[in-house]
Formats: sequence, structure tokens, C-alpha cells
Amino acid sequence: MKQIIPLFLFILLTSSSYSQESKKTRGFQSSWEIGGGFTVLENKVGYLKVDFINGYKFNPTYSLRVGIGARYAPVDKEKDKHWGRPGNNTWLVLPLYADFRANLGYTRFEKVYPYVQTKLGFAMLGVVFNQSIGLGLKNTPITIGLSGEIIRLVSEIETTGRCALIGLNLGVTF
Repeated sequence: MKQIIPLFLFILLTSSSYSQESKKTRGFQSSWEIGGGFTVLENKVGYLKVDFINGYKFNPTYSLRVGIGARYAPVDKEKDKHWGRPGNNTWLVLPLYADFRANLGYTRFEKVYPYVQTKLGFAMLGVVFNQSIGLGLKNTPITIGLSGEIIRLVSEIETTGRCALIGLNLGVTF
């Protein structure tokens, strides 16, 4: 895990040099987002997340994309038996989702614009829903936002686990 964080930071920083097309008004668009926060339901633990999102930007305001990501957190086995793996005190969720993003007021504001982003998808026998709001910096490819996410795992018979996450996102669009 210690080697993954510097790798993601390196990719994030080097990709910003190739992100000059973030000002384009339509066409193919890719985003990388990293974030972290804490769970808010049963046991409060920190988590890390990363998302890779690709899709089409229809105009300066709307885009429809597809993404894949990872959610990683430690788990207290005594309190939450559904999320951890046997012999391991961590959980890892790999969601695949559709992503809709609206850059609100993109043509009106000069330096900063607000955005709303919704992700809905599946993750290993479960459902993932994410809602984000934030700010994009117009002359750079960087976005900063707050996100809320619900992950619900479902077996064939019953709901086996749920998790609500609140956190911060840092994204790069190119």
C-alpha cells in the first residue's frame, strides 16, 4: 500500500501537464479522482478511494461517462463482519458505474465553476451510489469536491452489508 500512494501522486501530477485540453467544450474526456474521508454508519473509520472515469462531454455543461474505482478501509471484525475478508482487517470494494456530470455556470464564471456529479453502478454483488458537489478551476484541469457515497452489498437471500461514506475528492480532467 505504501508504494501505491506515491505512484498515484506521480500519475496525478504528470497528467496535469497533458491536461491542456480540459478547456475543450465537447468530445472525449477522461478524469482521475483520488479522495478520502470516513464512514458514517456503524463504525467510524477512514477510507481511501480512487476513480478512473472516461466518457463524452456533450457541451461545456454536460458529460456522460463510465468509471471504475476502488474503495479501501480498515474494518473492526467485532463490529462489522460483512466487509472484511477472512484473516484480514480491511475491505476493498471495486465499483463499476455510470457517471453524469453537470458543470453549472461554466460559461458565466471566469475562474471557478461549481459542478454536480452523480455515479450509479455495481460492485461485487452490490450497488453503489455517489453524489458529489464541488468546484472546478477553469484555467487548470483540477477539481475539488465533497462526496457522499452509499455502498450496499446484497447476497442471494438478504442484504449483507452497507456503508455510507463522506469525503473529499481531488480530480484531474484531461
